[in-house]
Formats: sequence, C-alpha cells, structure tokens
Amino acid sequence: PNAMYSIVGSYLPFAANEAERAAVGDERLSLEERYPSNVEYVRRVYEAADLLWRKGFLLEEDAARYVEVAKQKG
Repeated sequence: PNAMYSIVGSYLPFAANEAERAAVGDERLSLEERYPSNVEYVRRVYEAADLLWRKGFLLEEDAARYVEVAKQKG
C-alpha cells in the first residue's frame, strides 16, 4: 500500500517559536528552535529515516517517502 499508518493516541505538540513556548511555560525547544531552516528539517528527517532503514525498521521506499514528505511540508 502507498498509505502510511496514522498514529492513534494523544500528543502535546511543540510550540511554533520561542515566544509561544515562553507564553505557555513549555520547557521543550520550539519547532523553530529545533529546525531553524527547511534544509535542517529535511536533513534531520533523512538521517532518522536512513537509520531506521539501516536497522531494518523501515522499508527503503518508506524511508524515501518520509524524506519527500518532509521536503514538501517544510
């Protein structure tokens, strides 16, 4: 299949930026602080997907799709 399994459950999203993070008292880094650019975000997704593929947790084509989605969503 060409569809990735969606995650079921709950989550607490990261703040978009440092100001939003401070306003709600979240100690975790914001998305902007974690990924200062689209290039950095795609690089980190690539590294994670590649590691999971090499360890046998992802198929090669699924790892490639995660990277493509990261490039599109930025």
